[in-house]
Amino acid sequence: MSSTLCCVARTTSIRCSIRISHRHRYYYVSTKKTSQPALAWYSKRLETHPLLTKGVTSGLIAGAGDFLCQMIVQQNDASTATIRWDHFRTGRFAFLGAALVAPACHYWYAALASWFTAPTTIALVQRVALDQFVFTPGILVSWLTCLWALEHEGRPPKLSTLTESVPGLLVSNWMLWIPAQSINFRFTPVPYQVLGSNVISLVWNTYLSYRTRRQTRENEPTNK
Repeated sequence: MSSTLCCVARTTSIRCSIRISHRHRYYYVSTKKTSQPALAWYSKRLETHPLLTKGVTSGLIAGAGDFLCQMIVQQNDASTATIRWDHFRTGRFAFLGAALVAPACHYWYAALASWFTAPTTIALVQRVALDQFVFTPGILVSWLTCLWALEHEGRPPKLSTLTESVPGLLVSNWMLWIPAQSINFRFTPVPYQVLGSNVISLVWNTYLSYRTRRQTRENEPTNK
């Protein structure tokens, strides 16, 4: 029978506890107002509006990744006289991060935590394997399809474009995300796992923005 831990607030702190039960496993997050006000504020938002909070966070980080990519590419391009920000592209990245990636990860991570409750290495390996070899291919194809459809007024990408792009992106994804998710699933409480993945997503979205620029140009219609 699992025991319940209590978080008692003092005068210089606030109680900000999140209790999520997965087959009698309980996760508590407690932050002090004086030392971690940002984390306390985020914890409160997670408790009251979990999907909205994760969506806004994911959208901002996805947009920031595309913005960084645009700035880096143009600064290193000798033919670029003036740096121009394609805010529509950044907006598309932010929209997909908020509307597609965040909700999918929210429910997926909760499901993984409920399926594998034992804090063992075998359970961790199973969670990471399912995440990377079952969930990731589907979400990556969905994300690419939505991105290129938004860029071309609803016209979906060619199947050949996806088959050329997805395998290489998956390999790159596994090189980054298998170790990252191993750490995330092992040490991060379930309510914060989307945030944990968002930290790595800043690097990943910058890379995705760079990799998808060529395919975007190839998908441009020739009859304008």
